[in-house]
Amino acid sequence: ASLQTLCLTMRSRLALAAGDNAQAARFAKEALESARAERSGDTVADRYKIAAAFRHLGDMYRAAGSLAEASKAWSAGLAILPSNVTETPFESNIRSQL
Repeated sequence: ASLQTLCLTMRSRLALAAGDNAQAARFAKEALESARAERSGDTVADRYKIAAAFRHLGDMYRAAGSLAEASKAWSAGLAILPSNVTETPFESNIRSQL
């Protein structure tokens, strides 16, 4: 993930810890958009990074009590993952968390 995506994800986590669910969700959405804009040259790895951002967004929605939105985000993360690929431990972890 890019430094921008990582920073936005961390800001989201900090906002959540401070009890600011709206700010946490906003930063999580920005992190997702940042992940979507990244192009590493490895399209499979890029898809896992986007899926990780969807997982984080879903976690923010769940923490805010928006379970339907959380489920949508997690489902979108699963849907973007490639099938029939050998996964690294990081990639397997992303899939299992979704």
